[in-house]
Amino acid sequence: MIQDRVYRKIGKRVDSSSIYIRNAVENPDIKPKGNHVRWNTDVGVEIDCLRELILEFNPSFLFSFGAFSFEFARRSLNQEPERSYSYWGAKRLGEEFRIRVEKFDLSNTNLIPLLHRVVSSGKFVESQDYFCDQEGANYFDYVGNQIANILIKYQYDFEIWIE
Repeated sequence: MIQDRVYRKIGKRVDSSSIYIRNAVENPDIKPKGNHVRWNTDVGVEIDCLRELILEFNPSFLFSFGAFSFEFARRSLNQEPERSYSYWGAKRLGEEFRIRVEKFDLSNTNLIPLLHRVVSSGKFVESQDYFCDQEGANYFDYVGNQIANILIKYQYDFEIWIE
């Protein structure tokens, strides 16, 4: 969706070879329970690792997929208050998505929350409606268009293009 919209509007494609992808934690056994606000030291080490990468590479976008990775990334960026990741349901993640897309700022790393289990969840339609804040919305069209709009708006500020 993003590539299609950007290409049709400005004739460019994002060079996906420069996108860094990682799991929040390498070992899923250290992931805290959903209702815990205080996390163990092992997770703290992983948070520090991501924080160092952010400081080193200063990405414009940091996408998180799901509640745990969103709270994990928030902590890496020292965003407060710390919350349990069960706090971040589809509705709240959607609210954060809209706020963060609206306030996108090239001078900072912009954490953009996305849903983790969009299609596989038994609450597929409900999650889309909650996240997109409108009944019958298509999640992929909605988020793809919003992200593409940012890339189009700041096309001259990004060095990410295949032409």
